[in-house]
This record gives sequence, structure tokens and C-alpha cells, in this order.
Amino acid sequence: GVRELQQVTPNNAHLMPPQLRTAIKRTKLHAKVVFPDMRKWGGAMKPSHIVRRRCGELGIPMKIRNVAEKIAKATEKKGTLEGKQPATIAGASVLIALKASGDATFDEGKVALTFGLALSTLNSRAQEIKNAGINEKTADKIIEEYEAKSSRLRRRR
Repeated sequence: GVRELQQVTPNNAHLMPPQLRTAIKRTKLHAKVVFPDMRKWGGAMKPSHIVRRRCGELGIPMKIRNVAEKIAKATEKKGTLEGKQPATIAGASVLIALKASGDATFDEGKVALTFGLALSTLNSRAQEIKNAGINEKTADKIIEEYEAKSSRLRRRR
């Protein structure tokens, strides 16, 4: 029961019955689903929403946060990093916005930690976004183009 679980340490884990060990492993797996903050945000949230939430945690100024949101939204609309975790896109967008702002006080490692990603992953995804032609200057235009296309498609129906 619960008392048995509380007494489990890495040193005495081998003394537990196999069923209890299996139950603990399954609980740890399900905890990631129940508590998505445990590692990184799951696929249910859009990158721009994750940017908003995480920038608040990091204390990033509103001006930079807005730029990061636009970059994330443009990346999403263009489909540049399709199939990647939303947290990855969000983290890379924040990194691009912070670098573009010229703010030398931010810590890239702290950004990576907040988004639950490796710094190398963040940097490589940020480079992919930049290579696709998305940056703080082009993000607005990409979003406008996408919304213009979708409104034309709606009018045809």
C-alpha cells in the first residue's frame, strides 16, 4: 500500500514484489500525462500559448514576449517545424526574440530548462526557423499572408 511506497528507496527497491515495482513504474509514466509540467508541455497547447505562459515564468518583458509569440505563430502557420513538440517551437521562438532584442542579461540555459529542452535542441530548432525565413521582421507578414489565404478560402465556400 501507501506505507510500502513511502519506504521504497533505490537501495531496497529489489526487495519489493515485482507487482509493486511495475505499479510504481506505471505511476511514473502516467504522472507525466497527469502533470504535464513534469517535463514539458504536451501536444494540446499551441506554441504561442506556451510562449505566453513560459515568458511570464521567466520574467521576459512584454515587448519581447509579443515578438516571440508572433514568431511562434508564423512558424506554426508556415508549417516549418511540423511534427515537433509545441514546447520546442515555443522555446526556439523565445530564443530568437531574446537574441533579436539584444538583451545580454538573459540566460539561454534558463530558457532551455524552463521549456524542458536541451540547449542544443533549442539552438538547432531556432536555426531551422531562421533558415525558413522566419524572424522578428518577417513574422507579421507571414501571419497576414496565411490569414488572407484562409479568408479567401472561406469566401469561396
